[in-house]
Amino acid sequence: MSNVPLSGLLARALGDLTAEFVIQGAGQAEMPSAPMWFGFLHTVLLQSPASGKELPKLTRLSKRAVRQLAGAAVRAGWMEVLSGTGVHTTFGPTDAGRVAADSWMAIADSTEQRWCRRVGADHAALKEALAALVGQLDLEWPHYPISYGGDLRVTGGRFRPGQAGPPRVPAHGQDWAPVIRGDGDTVSALTLTALLSQLLVAFSVDYEEACGDGLVIAEGFVRSFGSDNAVPMKDLPPVLGVNGRGSGGGPGLERHGKISVRSDPADAQVKVAHLTTRGQGIRDRYAGFVAGVEADWEARFGLSSIAAVRGQLEPMLPAFDPALADALIASMVRW
Repeated sequence: MSNVPLSGLLARALGDLTAEFVIQGAGQAEMPSAPMWFGFLHTVLLQSPASGKELPKLTRLSKRAVRQLAGAAVRAGWMEVLSGTGVHTTFGPTDAGRVAADSWMAIADSTEQRWCRRVGADHAALKEALAALVGQLDLEWPHYPISYGGDLRVTGGRFRPGQAGPPRVPAHGQDWAPVIRGDGDTVSALTLTALLSQLLVAFSVDYEEACGDGLVIAEGFVRSFGSDNAVPMKDLPPVLGVNGRGSGGGPGLERHGKISVRSDPADAQVKVAHLTTRGQGIRDRYAGFVAGVEADWEARFGLSSIAAVRGQLEPMLPAFDPALADALIASMVRW
């Protein structure tokens, strides 16, 4: 067994699969990106007309993320407002949206099959292992990892308390509501992309529950700083939103005292990002919390279920570019 945590295996696989979709044109010209299509637009374009009030439930996203995605989709010309305002808005596809949907439906399955051949995976066996684990999750999760919106965590914090269940519901922000998994078969019709996403998002949420900080932030600190506490600001991934002015959008790492930015004493033109004591704690606790979540999953879902997913993903590791997991994380906040 590799020392890559389950979350890392899922992120690398989904990142690499996303790159395969890009090769086929996703996110280029008039074609929506994989996050936009799987995470949001698929629901709107294939269930028309779509009620703005129902979209958070249909997409398993926060109201905030839905507003942002809907705005982006309207601006791009893929969907339009048919009637109403606010939560009472009804959306439908435009002609361009219908073309985009046809384009995606034409490449989705064949691209996943092509990706499996490239990375040496058995499509049917991989889907079976993923589906068996997804089917045990108490909640439905997005079909592509997308953050809360303005917060790199998935559920947006602890404004509303969680419930031990069953069904098990995490603490969450006021704009996010759980979608309970229904009875019967909820997995066989899902794509590999959706299955990988549901597992990665569920793992991320359990990590947030355990430590209070987002998995995206912790992994960003581990990758960017390693064992150092200071790196040139230019080397930080854009997803962390560090601008050296103590503000910035996204997770607000400077504003919340997790990173500070100062000039290099040897060259005042060079800005250096420093992990504060709080930031160091997030980085240093990452490995323990990730291992803890995986151990909890083994106890909840069965060691054999976790081993089956690992057994499918680990042989693919040599074919994956680890940097693609970084690109996936960035896509969670840029659609």
